[in-house]
Amino acid sequence: MNNAIFGSTSWNGNNQSDDDISSKTPSVYISDEEIDESINEWKFSLIGFFIIKLDNEVDMRYIWNGYWIVETQVLKLREWETNFNPAAQKITTDFVWINFPGLGMEYWKEKIIMDLGERFGRAIKVDETTLKKEVGYYASVLVEVDLSRYIPNQIEVKSKYGSFTQEVQIPHIPKFCNHCKVVGHWVAECRSNRDNT
Repeated sequence: MNNAIFGSTSWNGNNQSDDDISSKTPSVYISDEEIDESINEWKFSLIGFFIIKLDNEVDMRYIWNGYWIVETQVLKLREWETNFNPAAQKITTDFVWINFPGLGMEYWKEKIIMDLGERFGRAIKVDETTLKKEVGYYASVLVEVDLSRYIPNQIEVKSKYGSFTQEVQIPHIPKFCNHCKVVGHWVAECRSNRDNT
């Protein structure tokens, strides 16, 4: 009969009670070299609902800056991090179109509009109508914003020619619960909030 030894601890059955055995939580120490090597392997990866493993920053930036739809669902990305636990994540970000009404046509360049969008979150793309300068009332950019944070209603635009305050509009803000900090419902609809009252 083979004797099994698990890890570095062997059990000799010296009249230990079940309570004594269950109270001893096993642990493991991963060497500095081993954990650093493992973390380095994933440094250019992005986390969505699955991990996209990449081995260079160029590819990572290409995917990070894109707007990806997988079977009608928009793919939300985040930078890779150690000890990531999918079950513990709360989704506080969503995609919104940010409009800059009355913005002068000299600012209707893709790079400028993207820079404006970056001040509110992760700028994804400029609206096609804006790029074609077909409608002159407002420029628009799609941005992934964190709805748990304050979203300003104006932005200061500066250049060597001076500065001005630009109004910001978000015509469709997704539902966000300030109680449980997740996208998808308002506080008034929150079951968790009702359970606590």
